[in-house]
This record gives sequence, C-alpha cells and structure tokens, in this order.
Amino acid sequence: MKTMVFRRNKDVNRGTKFLQICSRYQDKECSTIVRKGFLYKVKRAPNLEPKIESPQVYIRKYIDTRAGIEKFSFRVKGTFYMTHERVLMQVDFHHSLHIKIIWKNKKNFSPKKSESLT
Repeated sequence: MKTMVFRRNKDVNRGTKFLQICSRYQDKECSTIVRKGFLYKVKRAPNLEPKIESPQVYIRKYIDTRAGIEKFSFRVKGTFYMTHERVLMQVDFHHSLHIKIIWKNKKNFSPKKSESLT
C-alpha cells in the first residue's frame, strides 16, 4: 500500500516558496517513509557581480539494529542567481530528502537489495 501527500506554501511578500512531498509505503518486510522538501527564498542581489559558491551538502545515516530502523538524511543548501525584469535576483535554496525504513522482521534487517527502494 502506498500513500502520498503533497503540500505547497508560498508567501509572495516574503519571497518564499515551499514544496513538500511525503510518501508512505508498506509491504510484507518493511514500512518506508520518504519526505522530500524544497524551500526557495528570493531577494534582490546585493551587487551586480556576486561571488558564486558551491552548495553545501549534508549527509547523515542512522541505524538501530535492536529496533530495526534505518534513517537517511540528505540536505543541500546553496544560492543561485537569475534575472527578472532586468534585475539580478538571488535565490537561496534548501533541498532535503529524508528516508526512514522500519523493518518488521529484525532477522532480515537491511537486506543487500531492498525491493521497497528500487
């Protein structure tokens, strides 16, 4: 069984837009929860020749063998620039991916190739 929830929120006055997709999947072996989030904040660039930097990437993995839970977190933060009506705009973004797997049978904990993730 698979369920999916989609949320969208924007505030034009603050220049923010947020999208989130949540899905739950259950089968005989495990229950999987996946959350994807996308946050954008737009503002006028402070100068016409900005310094472009690489995005920051954060990865975390957590395994609890007693409870049969695996968690994975992936986040990317950065900035890109674009023009809108001949004005240079700065867009700060934050993308995130969170995966949580709850294994029902702890003997089959984290098999080599999980069917729920392929």
